[in-house]
Amino acid sequence: MAENHVAGQADPVAADDVVRTTAAPMTRGWHADRAPDRPAIVLAASGEVVTYAKC
Repeated sequence: MAENHVAGQADPVAADDVVRTTAAPMTRGWHADRAPDRPAIVLAASGEVVTYAKC
C-alpha cells in the first residue's frame, strides 16, 4: 500500500502498478516545466517576484 494512502480510498499505486514519473498537475514542478518564467511567489511587502524556475 502506498505511503500516502488515505483510509477509505483505493490505493492508487496498487490499483494499476503504475508509478508516476512526471510531476503531477497543480504542483510546483508541473508549472515549472510548462511556464518557468511565470511568478510562483509574489512577496506582498516588497513586491519581489520569484518565478517557478527560481523555486
